[in-house]
Amino acid sequence: MREKFDEGNDFCKKVTYKIDEDPKSLLNRFRNSYYPRIAVTVDMIATGTDVKPLEILLFMSDVKSINYFEQMKGRGTRTIDSNKLMQVTRTANSKTHFVIVDAVCATKSRKTDSRPLERQTKVPLKDLLGAITMGVEDEDLFLSLANRLIRLEKQITDKGKEKLMEYSGSKNLKQITKELINAFDPDEIEKIAQVKVGATPVQDRTPAQFEDAKNEAQQELIRKAATTFNGQLNNYIDNVRKEHEQIIDHINIDTVTKSEWDSFTTEKANETIKDFT
Repeated sequence: MREKFDEGNDFCKKVTYKIDEDPKSLLNRFRNSYYPRIAVTVDMIATGTDVKPLEILLFMSDVKSINYFEQMKGRGTRTIDSNKLMQVTRTANSKTHFVIVDAVCATKSRKTDSRPLERQTKVPLKDLLGAITMGVEDEDLFLSLANRLIRLEKQITDKGKEKLMEYSGSKNLKQITKELINAFDPDEIEKIAQVKVGATPVQDRTPAQFEDAKNEAQQELIRKAATTFNGQLNNYIDNVRKEHEQIIDHINIDTVTKSEWDSFTTEKANETIKDFT
């Protein structure tokens, strides 16, 4: 950007959490001052960032989530009165619309709804573990198990984590969870498929070849995730889960045996009235 516009660092700024200056103050300048004219960022200007004078959105990487994509577009829809706009962009009379420059077909690519990981709420953890060990290749199954293990990872003790790694081939719960999610992650599958077809010249590649490579990549990821589980690991995970599980009794419902005002509360109220008087 700096080379093409023949401008310096003040003209085009990179916005990340790792830059030397505070990203909040940099965004504040982008919002209220003439410089910087261009902000280059990855995933930081989406929801919660309000830059009303923003007139152009340039997509240089694809966005798979439809909700996230809509949030990004929403940054351009902010309205601003003419006087405030001219403080930032002197040559602009009014903001009547914004422009999307789509360098990577982000507006045309397939989008997916954000969905929770837990898809099998009524299936016990033991059954999820058993199904994957038996070779069931179901997305809802893999993601539901990943969700349960994410919760368990926050509860299990350090000693429990070490014991678990003895049964899992030295994999911790975070690694196991990541493998379960990656098995059905379109980006991860596509990345591996690109490597597989990389040896074939671009002009010789066909859509069918790439689809075959994607299917092969997914099968590899599924096998990698599933082979971690075995009888000893499954039993250990289920037993650890039982130690930390909170059972809610829906059958033996409590009943109210007595209902009256709390005398202490009444006395406290009277004291407050007396003090006020």
